[in-house]
This record gives sequence, C-alpha cells and structure tokens, in this order.
Amino acid sequence: MNVITVQPLSLAQVAHPAYARTLPDGLPFTHQAEVYDAWQHHQVLLLVAPTGSGKTQAATFPVLDYGESAIFVYPTNALVEDQ
Repeated sequence: MNVITVQPLSLAQVAHPAYARTLPDGLPFTHQAEVYDAWQHHQVLLLVAPTGSGKTQAATFPVLDYGESAIFVYPTNALVEDQ
C-alpha cells in the first residue's frame, strides 16, 4: 500500500498536465498530483490529510479522468464532529 501523508501548512500547488485540462489555473495541491500519478501504479492508495485539504478531489479526479468506477466511504459522524 502506498501511503501519502500531508502535514498541516504544506499545501503547496504544482503544475500538472492532467489538471491543466480541467482546473482554471491548472495547479492542484501537491498531494492531489501525487495521488493522480500513483493511481495507475497501485491498487490501494491511502491519503491522510487535514480537513478541507482537497482529499475528495484527489480521489475523484483520477476516477473520473480515467473513466473508472469507485465506491467512496465517508465516516460521517467524524466529519460532523470535526465541523
């Protein structure tokens, strides 16, 4: 399993060709670009990042861009408590 951990306040943006096709500025966060690049090379990815850091986009963009399907599971009680 490939684990990508994002530390608080390290949300730098990078240029990425796949995101350049869809984002107005083409600059995803570093962890979003890393998840996209790792998507085709790993069967399981685990992304650990703070609330509001773009984890959902990091996971859904490769699914949609590669035309794949996925099931997303969210711990709604933990999200409600966090908010």
